[in-house]
Amino acid sequence: MSGDSNGYNRGQGHPGEPGEPAQSPWSVRPGPPVYQGPGSPGADPYGPPPGQNYGGAPGYGQEAPQDPYGATQSAPYGQQGQYGRQAYEQPTQAAPASPFPAAAHGNRDGEPDWGALAEEAGRSNRRRRVAIWAGAVVGVLAIGAGIAFASIKISEGDDAKPAANTGSGSAAPATSAPAAPKPTFKPAPSIPPAPGAAKVLADPALDTAPFTAAELFPDAKVTQGGRTYTVVGTQLDNTCANAVNAELAKILRNNQCAQMIRVTVTAADGTAATVALGAFATPEDAKAAAVQGNEKYQVAAVTGLPGGPVKALCPEPTPGKPGVQCARQTNSYGRYGIFAVVGYPGTENKLTGPDPKVDQLGNDVDAWVRAVLEKRGEKTSQAIYEKAKADAEKQLQG
Repeated sequence: MSGDSNGYNRGQGHPGEPGEPAQSPWSVRPGPPVYQGPGSPGADPYGPPPGQNYGGAPGYGQEAPQDPYGATQSAPYGQQGQYGRQAYEQPTQAAPASPFPAAAHGNRDGEPDWGALAEEAGRSNRRRRVAIWAGAVVGVLAIGAGIAFASIKISEGDDAKPAANTGSGSAAPATSAPAAPKPTFKPAPSIPPAPGAAKVLADPALDTAPFTAAELFPDAKVTQGGRTYTVVGTQLDNTCANAVNAELAKILRNNQCAQMIRVTVTAADGTAATVALGAFATPEDAKAAAVQGNEKYQVAAVTGLPGGPVKALCPEPTPGKPGVQCARQTNSYGRYGIFAVVGYPGTENKLTGPDPKVDQLGNDVDAWVRAVLEKRGEKTSQAIYEKAKADAEKQLQG
């Protein structure tokens, strides 16, 4: 037989002897359940209220309450297995059910345990609040995700959908602002570096500057190594053979010499030189002509160009008249060949052996002509670069 938390048995009477069914200890009348005495099974552990015996009987020295049904005699202790409980000969009626279950939250007076009920209600409210907050958070997250997804889909639709043509001549209602045009960048054209003087002088396609005495030797005086020389004569020969003797002419023709410029300079010490600059088709041709002319330096030579005080320079021997000894040298730079004769002007043979003054003039005129060619190549190289840069700027603007 199961008992409740307050130590009494709900809906059952005092137990009988073993093996016998429980007997109802009293007749039931309307009203709340009455607690049994202490020590008996299911009895109230807290005892009767002050001034009252178990079973509702008055205490010693107190008058028994008048029974509303006319019974005035009190039942002695121990009658019908209860303490001081009056018996009533009233028809048995079912007690109305208490709105608060006594088994769950009751006290000794049969009233609800309001503190327990309030605590239970608080726990229920807290569980409800937690559930409400959790549901609200989940709802907010779901709404935010839905809005973000809808925004992305709308944006994708605006970018992908072409403008609708209604065919009525009126513009379709704008649904969203048009996407800003994406910036486009043209790749910057590459500008090749300046080719340099050596590359220009080696390529006729790049070396397009005029080949004239005025272009290459415009100055009346030149300085080389701190020494100043005077230019007394210049001449352009469109046929290279006209500027040299027969032996050197043969070499120049075999190596495709196209043009030749001769320049005569004089020094303050009385020496003079004629240097000839020959233009060839390729650097290989110019180098070959220089090497072959050097191999035959005794017989292959440039014809001296008269000018100013120089009436004759290193004339060729003629029948009955010996020639004049002169120093001869050859070189090349790019597609140009350099050939020179150096000595003393006139028809007298003054050079009888090695002469430092003649050697110095020969070295200076060779370096001077090479410097002239270097300047020509650099000028053309810079012009090529500037043109490429201007073309690139036009391409960017266009």
